[in-house]
Amino acid sequence: VNGVTVVNRKIDESWTDAIFGISADVPFAEKWSWNTKFDIGLGGSDSAYYLNSAISWRFATHWSTSLFGQYDSVDLENGSQGDTDWYLYDADETTLGLKIMYIF
Repeated sequence: VNGVTVVNRKIDESWTDAIFGISADVPFAEKWSWNTKFDIGLGGSDSAYYLNSAISWRFATHWSTSLFGQYDSVDLENGSQGDTDWYLYDADETTLGLKIMYIF
């Protein structure tokens, strides 16, 4: 149609990983703790990782705050480049943040 090429492709852009993790909460003073969590995803993706580490302070009976750093990474490639069903998802995200929490 007027020199326009129409390509219909069905790309499977979903996957399932089993997530395994470990976490630690280490108090080092009366109202202070170090909290760390590491997860790894295995299965559909080539690699999936999550790491979060925080210093937390319980400054009142029902209030706490945390300064945290976080890293997420997911890598998935479906097929090979040039294939009609090729799909590449490669994401890395780094976050530095401050949380304030109300505790019931």
